Amino acid sequence: MKKGQISLYILFIFSALIIIMIGAVVAPMGNVFVSKLYVAGDKMLQISNKTIQNISDPVMRGHINDVLDTAMMAQENNIEVTAAIYQYSWIVVLGLVALIMFIYTRQLVELGGGFV
Repeated sequence: MKKGQISLYILFIFSALIIIMIGAVVAPMGNVFVSKLYVAGDKMLQISNKTIQNISDPVMRGHINDVLDTAMMAQENNIEVTAAIYQYSWIVVLGLVALIMFIYTRQLVELGGGFV
């Protein structure tokens, strides 16, 4: 095993640890942020619902209520999707780092040069 190969292994392990630590710290912070946005948005939708009830035209009020209900359901779906993205994004980043390092080592093997 050459010195360059060991350097690449160490670099991959170091970058993997950094990515996992960022995922362990940033992902929960992202979930808290999205949850707080959900709470704030829910309060705004509840206030809007009270205002909508004052509309005298029943057809218009029913249409706006349907739109508001759709917004509430979409908000719940959005928080689930973003929580999953925050939770599992480190796996994608780690896979990309591994792929980049694999391609780089193939380039070193095929073209020569690089670490000695």
